[in-house]
Amino acid sequence: MTSPTLPAPIHLDILQPMLSAFISYGLAALMLYALLLFIKERVLARARRRRRQQRALSKSARPTTTTGSLPPSRWQPSAPPPLASVPVRARRPLTPFEEQMYGILATALPECVVLAQVAFSALITTDEQAHRNRFDRKVADFVICSRQLTPIAIVELDDRSHWNRRAADADRDAMLEQAGYTTLRYEGLPLTDVVRRDIEALLVRLTVPAAATERHYL
Repeated sequence: MTSPTLPAPIHLDILQPMLSAFISYGLAALMLYALLLFIKERVLARARRRRRQQRALSKSARPTTTTGSLPPSRWQPSAPPPLASVPVRARRPLTPFEEQMYGILATALPECVVLAQVAFSALITTDEQAHRNRFDRKVADFVICSRQLTPIAIVELDDRSHWNRRAADADRDAMLEQAGYTTLRYEGLPLTDVVRRDIEALLVRLTVPAAATERHYL
């Protein structure tokens, strides 16, 4: 009865090929084999280290579920900091150019109320949220209102920044017109007489057909 053969130690798996290479090809082959073996071990060690790092990252990114917390599939984003902690500073509501325009409108129309920087969301609305998202952040430069705060006209002051946006401005004006608003655009600062004449002409158009609607502008 033959005794079972024991497996060779692990170091023999390395030493035997090295010894065979040394006997067959000399010292140069032994050095080459040792270099290749060293490179192989470095590559395997790097792969093992990368796998350990990936496992550690996956464990750290995995949320711990506690009583009352959401499941991992519904992570909650971190809450933004309170507004009191946000660094802010004051600024003037109108630019110097807009301040001059406001003075012209207030002088030309003393019987009216002049509102500045009015959001479109305060002037128009629609049923579709997707459509509201397209205009709710837009702002009208000025809104001329009666003393009862009934809008009469929207005044836009077109500076050089509007010269390449004429198509977009026309689209805005057409949208506001659907809600019954008339937009008056001025390239540069107009004279007070010009503003009053334009508003009076607009009032004639508004009050004549709208006599039955009892809209009082002034």
